[in-house]
Amino acid sequence: MNRREFLRIGAAAVTCAAVPVARTASGGPQLAVTMDDFNVLDGVHMPAVERSARILATLKTYGAQGMALVIGRFAATTEGDTVLDAWAKAGHIIGNHTYSHLDYHAQATSLKEFAEDFRRADAILRTRKGFRRFFRFPMLHGGDTAEKRDAMRAVLERYRYREAHVTIDNADWLIDRELRARLAADPNCDTRPYRDLYLRHIRAFCPLLPRIGRRGIRPRHSSYALDALQSAQCIAPWGPAQRAEKRRLVDDRGEQRVRRRGVPSLADRSACR
Repeated sequence: MNRREFLRIGAAAVTCAAVPVARTASGGPQLAVTMDDFNVLDGVHMPAVERSARILATLKTYGAQGMALVIGRFAATTEGDTVLDAWAKAGHIIGNHTYSHLDYHAQATSLKEFAEDFRRADAILRTRKGFRRFFRFPMLHGGDTAEKRDAMRAVLERYRYREAHVTIDNADWLIDRELRARLAADPNCDTRPYRDLYLRHIRAFCPLLPRIGRRGIRPRHSSYALDALQSAQCIAPWGPAQRAEKRRLVDDRGEQRVRRRGVPSLADRSACR
């Protein structure tokens, strides 16, 4: 992402910020939290254990149960044990995000290779406390052909997995990438502008959520974010921002209701039709 693209995100956030917030008949907008990857070997600016502790503290403050979609190779480390044990102890769900984070849309990634990567992660994660059979495709890439898409869905069904659906990609990975590049150039730089940009983006985007789904339905939405530096820096002020918009953080199991109530999953939209 170049400087022009980075600034365009900020400009869009400022432009949209005046959109009013829609409310649900059940007492206001609701949002479930899921987090992907858990790259515990990435300690840029903040060790993985500290990063995770900040995120868990905010989820506890707002009484939200989250879901951790974990890359298997990171779980099989000392740091991974520490982080995931803390998530399970706090009552959060742990799910499968493959072993190697392969891109299933890549022509070089076959069903056989991808399914084996999924099974390898399953073998590592399924004995962990807090594990449940949820799966999320890396990068939300559910298959670049109909054949690959349907074949992998059959594998998930065979192993009695459910997809961890997501309706909101909050673009944190874009800002996190820019932040990490800045820190690589200047480890002592001021990171607050990146935090503020992210929060403006979320405040601008969330009022648009009621437009997603069938007419007349105001469902729970499921948010997708990375267990990364950007999330750790932003989640503490992010909670009050949701409360200010009267948006309630809810149990992540609401994300299954998203599917049943007709809200499209981003993974569905990325897959070949």
